[in-house]
Amino acid sequence: MTNTLQLSLLEKNDLEFVKNLRMLPEVNSFLGTFTLLNDALQAEWFEKWLHSSSTRYLLVRSPQGEKIGLVRLTDMDFINRSVCVGADIHPTFQNQGYGQQLYRQIFHLVFNDYNLHRAYLYVLENNARAIHVYKKMGFKQEGILRDAVFKHGSYKNYILMSILRSEYQASIQTHTNIDN
Repeated sequence: MTNTLQLSLLEKNDLEFVKNLRMLPEVNSFLGTFTLLNDALQAEWFEKWLHSSSTRYLLVRSPQGEKIGLVRLTDMDFINRSVCVGADIHPTFQNQGYGQQLYRQIFHLVFNDYNLHRAYLYVLENNARAIHVYKKMGFKQEGILRDAVFKHGSYKNYILMSILRSEYQASIQTHTNIDN
């Protein structure tokens, strides 16, 4: 068994896990726009993105094979070579180092496999844990979308962060030099 997380395209039999994951308060409280889901809406969503050339959803499994999360690659723009990235990890598996490992795999996928130039994301201003991980992984804050999300009775700012391929490659080189 490998020590790395396993990523695979989302399949129909994963939809119940995804629905349950995104319905957890510990997860959906940090999602920008949350919509209640049922099986019919989930199936409709699955069919829609399945035929999209600009969206990929990946199931995340632990090294032991347990379903632990979801990766979102949306708004893939192959002309400008950018993609919006995101991930949700089940609360049971948080604080175990999976976030950083998962983003290293996401970076490898978008910068090496898809040959993209820029990965970006939006994070709610109150998601301090995620912001800390993103900064540690090399994301830079580009700006703030003021009052962009109405959640729990008030408006929240969205922070726009990104990492460029060159920054990702420099971080790999730095880690390689430290290890040698």
